[in-house]
Formats: sequence, structure tokens, C-alpha cells
Amino acid sequence: MPVVRTPLSTQLQQGPVPSMQQAWSEAKLALNQQWLDILQEMGRASGLVQSTAISNHVDEHRLRVLSKFAPTTLQSYFRIWKRWHDFARQLTVCPFQPNAAILADFLAEHAHGPLGVATAYHKGLTWMARYAQLDDLFQALQQSVCKAYLHSAIIREKRESAPLPLSFVVFLEKMVLAKTTSACDVLQLGSLLFLIWSSLRWSDALWVDPQTLTIQQHAMFALASHTKTTNRGMPIACFAFGLLGRHGQVAWAQVWLNVVQQALHDTQQRFPTFKVDFLLTEVGPDMMKPVFLRPMPRDRGLQLLRYWLCKCHEAHQGTIAQRIAEGFRPLRPMLRGGAPSLPDFAISLPPWQPLPFQVVPQPAVTDQMPERAKESDDPQAPSDAEDSEASEESAMEDEEPLKIAEKLAEAPEEMVFLVNPITKVAHLAIQCDSLDRARCYEDTTLQAYRTGCGARPNAISGDLHFTHCLPVGARLCLRRACAKIMSHVA
Repeated sequence: MPVVRTPLSTQLQQGPVPSMQQAWSEAKLALNQQWLDILQEMGRASGLVQSTAISNHVDEHRLRVLSKFAPTTLQSYFRIWKRWHDFARQLTVCPFQPNAAILADFLAEHAHGPLGVATAYHKGLTWMARYAQLDDLFQALQQSVCKAYLHSAIIREKRESAPLPLSFVVFLEKMVLAKTTSACDVLQLGSLLFLIWSSLRWSDALWVDPQTLTIQQHAMFALASHTKTTNRGMPIACFAFGLLGRHGQVAWAQVWLNVVQQALHDTQQRFPTFKVDFLLTEVGPDMMKPVFLRPMPRDRGLQLLRYWLCKCHEAHQGTIAQRIAEGFRPLRPMLRGGAPSLPDFAISLPPWQPLPFQVVPQPAVTDQMPERAKESDDPQAPSDAEDSEASEESAMEDEEPLKIAEKLAEAPEEMVFLVNPITKVAHLAIQCDSLDRARCYEDTTLQAYRTGCGARPNAISGDLHFTHCLPVGARLCLRRACAKIMSHVA
């Protein structure tokens, strides 16, 4: 049996405690009266007392200041103020007009934790000084000696709460779906799953009305009347199928919702005047017939989580102990990255062989320039459409587009080639200016050549070889620019 189910007292067994809304209203009334007593003790030292003294609705104005704060927040601030008030009275110091050194002594006395800061006490006194309008106290808290206790002087590793493991969520869903799980366990474990899948705080779930729970297709919806950010109600939704549910099968949400509705019915039958407005509940002594008795506080919820976390790992611990008893000894971790690597496989590549020919540079023919100039006026020159296609091809090689007609004007009557010795691709060589970025070769007469398609050598392919004939084993460049020039020259 979970440790959270301690025996209930006789008074609690007779009936449920007030609902969340009733408890909230009662706590608010008590804190409002405590606030008025504090202001009455401050007297003329409080700016709020002075500004509202001449009004016909004094208490209403002063209580309006607290309307937006939750009872738990006010309880914390009032408790800090009481400790400061007692500390100042023992030193015979006015708590409304203190010295910064006295405030620093108070903060130093209440600096706790591994960081050695007093953030909560500084925040509580600042809140009281701001809303009660204690100007002297507020100015003293802004002194550097007091604000120094907001920052830690100790270097420590920042730790965060570890999230619940995914295996635990699967375990909770299995427990809810199991036929042997009692109705009380289904009611509480389903509430935990609803918190996990909805990303709710514990305090937010205490304000979820069970009567607002509905399932529509693949989602579960509810409404929280109070949250940390608003008091006007906030809609909540979560994935109803979870990790184990499938379409057409019963999911954990449907099983849990049936138990919730049955528990609401049983509670109304036993306590007709009691209004259930909380989701996390103490279920009572009957394990098979749970009822909503009282909200489950956070500390008791932590005990419930620890109990079921132990239950989740009991089976794994038994398996490990059994394997070790059989002789298993883990030589290396088998988690992420711990599995042995796959065996290497052999890779063989053929040896690299250069082209079986020798390239001998020959002097370029210079008396053909006028004839090539006449060829540019030939009426058989390619059209503008062909020029644009060649320009697109040369642009792919990061070159400025050149017209096919200009390339034909520079092409020699006898085809010469620039051969790539690695890929064995032969490009048509055309004359160009020595300052051309695409220049690939320069002969003994300082005549520069480039490829017809605009291709340039790089660090991998090496320099292009200049030749007057197509070498054996080489293949012509199939790019559109080179092919068009070759077809016209041929």
C-alpha cells in the first residue's frame, strides 16, 4: 500500500474537508484581517494609511491592494514581516524606519542554502515596503549592503530537477490499463498522467474541476479555475492515447475518466452538499470504491511519486540481480554509444593511371586571325536563341555569359583541345585574352587559350594539357557550348 495513504482521522472519515474554493475564500478573509492589523500598527508611518485615512471606504481601499495576490503568497510575505518585526523590537529599533546596517544583519541571519543568499526575505520586505508605502524601509533595502544578499558569492554548479523517465510514464499507463489495478490507484495514477501530459503544476491541478473532463477524438480537455498566471480560468488539453494507446483501442484516458465519473457519483451520494473542485485527491480507506475527500498536498504527492518510482524499478532490479547471479558481468556499458562497433570491410580501388600520351605544345598559327574575323560575318552564324543556351551553360561554371558568335570568332580553323588528365575529358580550346579569368593555357607565342564551355582547372584535376589531336582514351566534352562550337568548326 502506498505510504501516502496514512490512516485518516475520525473527523475526516465523517466527511470531506471544505473544497478548494471554500478553503481559498476562508484563507483570503483571514489574511485580509491580518493586513488591516499590520496597517493599523504602522499608523502614520505608512503612506497607504495616510492617503486613505480621510476616505469613507478605508478598509475597502486598503484591501483592494491585496486583491490580486494568492493566499500562499500573502502568507509568505506576512511571515517574513513578522520575523523582521520581532527582530527589530529585540534591538529596540523602529521596524518602519530602520538603518541599512540593521537590515543587513537581519538578511545575514536568514541567508541560507548552498548559495548563501536571502532573496526571499529581501523580496518579502520589499513587497511590504512598496504596498504599505514605507519609504524609509524601501530606501534602506535599495542600499548596496542589503542588495548584496541577492547575489551569491559562492561558485557552485547549477542543478536542475531531473525529469521523470519515459519508462515511468509507460509504467503508469500500464498500471491504469491493467485489470488488477484497484480503482483508487487508477484514480491517483491517472491524475499523475494527466499532469504529465498536460504539463501542469501541482497547484494548477488542485484547481481542475473533475466535472469539466471530456474526451473528444484523440484529446482530453478540462478547465482550471485558478493558475499561477490568471484567476479567470484556463483551458487544458492533453493527448488521450498516450504512449500505449492506439485508434480503436481503449486508452488510459478513457479508463481513468470512467473511474473519475464513478468516484464523483459516489461522492455526491455520500455527501450531497459537498462540491468537488479539485482533481488530486485523497481517496479514503476503501481501495475499490474511492471518493473525493480532500485535496492532496504537494508533500504527500511527492511521497506517492517516490512509491510508484520504486515500484517501476523493482522488476528491473530483479532482472539485473538474476542475470548477475547467472554469471553476467558487463564489460562495457551498452547504452548510447556503448555498443561495439561494426567490423571494418575492405575497400579496394584501381590504381590511378595517367593518359597514355605525351602532349607536346606547338606554336599557334597567327595568320588565321583575319579569316576568323570574316567568319563572324558569315550569315550561317547561330541565332540569338542558341547564344542564350550557351550563356546558361557557361554561367553554371561561375563565368560571365559569352555569346556563341564571339566564341566562334575565336575558334581556330583546326580544332585544338584542352584535356583534363584526371577525368580524360577533352574540351575545345578557343583563343582568349591573357587577362581572361577562364584562361587555362598560354603557348610560346604568349597566345592564351580557354575552354569552349568555360570550365577551369582546380586543385584536384590539375592543369589542362594542350593538344592538337584527340588523345586515345579521351572523350569529348558534352556540354552544350563545346558541342555547338565543335559542330560549327567541323
